[in-house]
Amino acid sequence: MLRATAQNQKAVRHFEKILPALQGELRFRALRWYGVALYSVGDQRSVEVIEEARLGYLAVGDRQIVARISHTLAALHHALGDYRRAKQLLDEALPTLETDQNPRPLLNAYNTLIDIQLEIGHLEGAQAVLEQATALASSLGDPYAQLQLDARQAALLVKSGDYAAFVNRLADLRARADDLGEMDVYTFASNNLANHLSRTGQHAAALRVLAELTERRPDRSLETMMVGALLTLRRGDAPNALGQLLKVRERAEQLGNRTDATKATLLAALAAYQMQDVQTALAHLTQALGELAGWPSGQARTALRQELQELEELLAHARLTPELLPVITAALEDTALLAGRHHDDLFADTQLLELHVLGLAPKVLLNGVPCELRLPYSPAVLAYLALQPERSRQEITADLWGDHDRTKAAYSFRQCLMEIRRACGPDIIVMSGPHQEPRYALSRKVTAYLDSQRVLQLVARGDVPAAVSAYKGPFLGRVAETEWIAQYREELVRSLTYSLRGSLKEAQIQGDDRKVIVIASAILGIDPEDLEIEELRLETAKRVSGAVELARFQAERNKRLN
Repeated sequence: MLRATAQNQKAVRHFEKILPALQGELRFRALRWYGVALYSVGDQRSVEVIEEARLGYLAVGDRQIVARISHTLAALHHALGDYRRAKQLLDEALPTLETDQNPRPLLNAYNTLIDIQLEIGHLEGAQAVLEQATALASSLGDPYAQLQLDARQAALLVKSGDYAAFVNRLADLRARADDLGEMDVYTFASNNLANHLSRTGQHAAALRVLAELTERRPDRSLETMMVGALLTLRRGDAPNALGQLLKVRERAEQLGNRTDATKATLLAALAAYQMQDVQTALAHLTQALGELAGWPSGQARTALRQELQELEELLAHARLTPELLPVITAALEDTALLAGRHHDDLFADTQLLELHVLGLAPKVLLNGVPCELRLPYSPAVLAYLALQPERSRQEITADLWGDHDRTKAAYSFRQCLMEIRRACGPDIIVMSGPHQEPRYALSRKVTAYLDSQRVLQLVARGDVPAAVSAYKGPFLGRVAETEWIAQYREELVRSLTYSLRGSLKEAQIQGDDRKVIVIASAILGIDPEDLEIEELRLETAKRVSGAVELARFQAERNKRLN
C-alpha cells in the first residue's frame, strides 16, 4: 500500500524491517517490490535486489512471474541507458508474456520495447510494435493504457521529424493525463510543452506549465530538473543555469543515468560559454566528450543530438584548442552522430567485427573468430569502410592505393572484396546506389571495433599510459602510405605525443630526470623521427643514466641519423 501510494521512502524502510523474517516465495515477492521502491528513491541497489527476486522465482519454476520480473528489470536497464541488456531481458520475457491470460503485463512490455526502439532510432520497429500494442489496448477498453500509447505515438512523431504534429498533441495529452491522474504522461507532456514554449520565447507560459507540474509532483524528476535548468539558461541567467545543471549531473550520477549526466555536462559547458568563461566551458566540454567517446558504439547517442547542435559554436572553438583535438576526434569521429543516423541495431542479428590494424601484424576477428586474410589491403579496406562509410570504388582506391595505376588498384580492390566475403561472410560489405557506380559500406548488422579508435578514446579520457600501451605501431603499417593513410597516422601520433609532451614538460619543471627519460622514450616509440626529443633524452641521460643505458641511447640516435 505504501509503495502504491508513492510513499516510497516509507515502503523501503518497511521492506527492510520485514525481509529478514521472510522465506520462500513470500521473500521473493517482497524483494521484487522492495527493488521497485529502491529505484523510486534513486537507490542503485534496485537492479541487484530485483535480480535476486527473479533468480528466486526461477528456482521455484514460476515462468509467468519470472517473465514479469524480467520486464521490470528491462525497464530499469532502459532507464539507466543499458539498452542491450534491456532488449535481452525483453526477448526472454515476451514469449511467456504472450501466453499470459492477463494481457496487461504484455502491454507493459510492449511499452518498454517501444521506448527502447525510440531511443536508438529504430522507428519502423517502434511503429510496428505500437500497432500491436494499440490493438491489444483497444480490446481492454482502458483509457490509461491508450493514453500511454498515445504519448509514445507523440514521441515517435518528434523522432520522425514531425515536430509540429508532436507539439500539437502535447496539450491534449496533458489534459487527459490530468483528468486520469496519470502522472508519468502528465510529466512527459508538461516537460515537453514547457521546453517548447521556452524555445519559442514564451518564457512566462513555460514557467507556468513547470510550476503546475511541480505542484502536482513535488519530487521533481530528472527530466523536470533538466527542463527547469534549460528555462533558466534561455532566460539569460547563465550562472544560475550552470549551478542547476551541475545538480542535475550529480542526481543523474546517483541514479546511474549516464545519458542525462553527459547531457547535463554538455549544457553546463554551454552555460559557462554564455558567461564568457571559456576555460570552464572547455573543461565541461572535455569531460562530456570524453564520456561520449567511451560509450559503446551508437548507444544512446541520438539522445544528445540536439545538445551537440546547440553547442556548434563552442565545438568550433574547441577544435581550435590543441589539447582538445584528441577529445573532439574520438568523441565525434562519426559525422553521422550529429545527424542522428548512427545507432546499434539491437533488433537485427548483430556481429562484432574487430579490426586490429595498428602495427605490422593486422588481425581481423568476426564474433571472436579470426578471419584468414592474406592480402595486405584486405584489413585496410575493412578499416577504411568502418571510418568512411558509403564510399565509391574510385574514392576507396584513391585513398588506399594513392597514385598507383588505376586499373591495377581497381583489380586489387576487387580481389580484396572477394577475400573479405569469403573469409568474413558475403554480407559483411554491402553496396548501394546505381549498379554502374555503387557505394560500399559495412553492413548495418556489423558493429566495428578499431584498435586505432580505442587509442583516441583513451587519450580523450586522459588515460595516456593505457593509450601508449594500446598503440602497437603505425596505422595500417603493412600498406604503403597515401595522403589519407598519412593523415590518419599523423592524427594518432599527434594525439598521443601532444598528451605525452604535457607530461614531459611537467617532469622537467619538477626536475624528475628519470621520468623525463621514460616519457621521452615513449614519445620516440611513437614518433621515432622526433630529433628534438631524441636530443633531450640523450642530454638528460648523460646526467642520470648508467653507462649501458647511455650507450644504447647513443646507438639509437646514430642509427636514426644514418
